[in-house]
Formats: sequence, C-alpha cells, structure tokens
Amino acid sequence: MSDNGWSDLVTESPYDYLMEPCESRTIGSMTEYYPNLYFGEWGPTPKAMEAAATPSGSFFYFMQLEFWESIPIECNSYFTEKI
Repeated sequence: MSDNGWSDLVTESPYDYLMEPCESRTIGSMTEYYPNLYFGEWGPTPKAMEAAATPSGSFFYFMQLEFWESIPIECNSYFTEKI
C-alpha cells in the first residue's frame, strides 16, 4: 500500500447455494456431523457465580494473579529491547 496507494475494490459474486433458504436439521444430526460435541452440564460454576456478586469480583476472577504478575515482566522486557 505504501508503494502504490489504495487498490481497487474487488467485489465477489455470492455462490448460488448461499442465496437459498437454510434447511432445518434434527438434533441428532449434530452428533452425526460433530461426533465429539459436548453434551454434558454447562453454565457458570458456583465459584464464578460467587465472584460475580460484585463487578470487581468478576474482574479479578477472570484476570488471574499470574496474568497480573506477567504484565510488569513483559513491559520491562519490551523496554530493555527498545533501549
């Protein structure tokens, strides 16, 4: 782009099959096409629900201590590389 500026817009023609209505599928067909699909229990864990009682609890639950410890290390590494 720095050599010759913006390029012309290229438009694509949609495929014909994309213009047809979607076919509904049975629930069982999902296991046929995706045999390793998870069908167990789902939802937030009790610990996540407890942390979600406050906004700061949610924030610090998902932003783990290891993440916060790595920030100054990486910042210092970046700083020393750029000196």
